Amino acid sequence: MKKTSEVVLDERKKILDGAVDAFFVAMLAGYTRNYKASGLRVLEKKGKNKHKVTVHFDGYKIEDKWNTFPNSQCSEGVTTIYFNGSPVWRMHYGGNYSEAVIPFLKMVLASSYNVRSFRGGRGPFIRANTEYEYHNNPLGDFYKFSGQEKILDAKTKKLLGYHDYFGMTLI
Repeated sequence: MKKTSEVVLDERKKILDGAVDAFFVAMLAGYTRNYKASGLRVLEKKGKNKHKVTVHFDGYKIEDKWNTFPNSQCSEGVTTIYFNGSPVWRMHYGGNYSEAVIPFLKMVLASSYNVRSFRGGRGPFIRANTEYEYHNNPLGDFYKFSGQEKILDAKTKKLLGYHDYFGMTLI
C-alpha cells in the first residue's frame, strides 16, 4: 500500500503531465492560431490594448492574457493553467517586439509547440530565415524555468525585440 505522501506526489505528477499536454494544445490554438482540435473551445477577447485567449481542454482551462501599450512596442502577459478551478502552473513574460516580426515569432513558437518541445514555454534555441534570427536562452524545465528570447535582423544583427520570461508549477 502506498503512503499518503506517495499518493499526493502521484496525483501531482498526473495533474502536471496533463498540464503539459494542455499547454501545447492551448498555445497552438491560441496565440499562434495554428491548431484546431475537435471539441476544443477557444474563446478570444480583445480590448483596445488587452488580449485574452481561453482554451478548455481535457478538464483544464488555459488563460493567456497579454497587454500592449499605446505609443510603445512593449508588451507583457501571463499564461495560467487551471485544473478543477485551481491554478496549477503559470508563466510571466514581457519585453518588446516590433509589429513586423510578430508573424515570424508566431511561426517560431508554433514550430516548438508542434513537436511538444518545452524550452521555457517559448521557441527553439535558434531559428532563422533570410530576414530574422530567433534566439532562446531557457533555464529549467516545465516545473520551474526562466530565460530570454530575442529576434535579430539576419543581416545586420540589430536587436528587433525580446521577451524575458519565467514560470513554475503552483502545486
